[in-house]
Amino acid sequence: MAARSETVVDEEEAKAPLPELSVRRALIDRVAGSSHFARSARLRDFLLYVGHESLKPHAPEIHEQEIGVRVFGRSASYDRSQDNIVRVNATELRRRIETYFATEGVTEPLVFSIPRGGYLPVFRWRTAPAENTFHSSAEQPELPPSAPPVEALPASRIWLWVSVCGVLAIACGILLWQNYGLRKKTDLWAERPATAAFWTAFAQAAPQTDIVLPDASVSMSEEMRGKPLTLSDYLDRNYIHRSEEMTPERRQDLETIFNHNLVTLGDFHAAQQILNLAPIAPRLRLTLARFYEADSIKRDNVILIGGKK
Repeated sequence: MAARSETVVDEEEAKAPLPELSVRRALIDRVAGSSHFARSARLRDFLLYVGHESLKPHAPEIHEQEIGVRVFGRSASYDRSQDNIVRVNATELRRRIETYFATEGVTEPLVFSIPRGGYLPVFRWRTAPAENTFHSSAEQPELPPSAPPVEALPASRIWLWVSVCGVLAIACGILLWQNYGLRKKTDLWAERPATAAFWTAFAQAAPQTDIVLPDASVSMSEEMRGKPLTLSDYLDRNYIHRSEEMTPERRQDLETIFNHNLVTLGDFHAAQQILNLAPIAPRLRLTLARFYEADSIKRDNVILIGGKK
């Protein structure tokens, strides 16, 4: 089987002049040096042989027998009917050339193929250039810029962004809920103008309003000792150790109770109701009786929560 040099130029592309031989030779070398031929020396030699032979002036016919001898090392008298190594490799060569121009060489303006029935490359333009215009070896055609590869985000970064978005969504939900609660409180006092006016005037009478929670440990201590606890006893914790009528274990229990800041649920609920005054009395401070200083009464409003005891 042979191919004639006249087939080097496709008839449909005859009107579009092809670049000079050096440009076509460089293209053949680029394809042969690409990754598609990196692991197949025989296919690379096959392409270089038929490609360079086709560029010779008055290129002779290239026979299957010749390729078998020059490329695949067969003897000059080998039987092609029994050994089809050239035809098999030619099929693979055509496939790899096509793959190169579809992937790695997708920006090549000049392409070639090896049609079935022959072994000479046929060159053509991807898009025929303007008439009588072509590039010499000194002036290579300017390739269109290829799009930069898009790097896929690693899975860890994807999950990081998902987590961040989830946290932001939760934070937005909390802020919306707080805003709703604040508006609800404001609307509540707007419906009770007399009460709002009283607390507004009360809050404006001093720079700050102190809400003092009672110390529930006092009541428990009185019940355990069986007698009332005076203010001096409350301030002087030595009364625990002076309680001779109590056993050491009982005094230890009393010490444990006094060491905790105990507040009843009712007292806490009352303080919470007063804290709802924030929209009309914003300067509120919640504290415990144990930590409240008497001097604060001289400068602040004071709301004492608790029973008669």
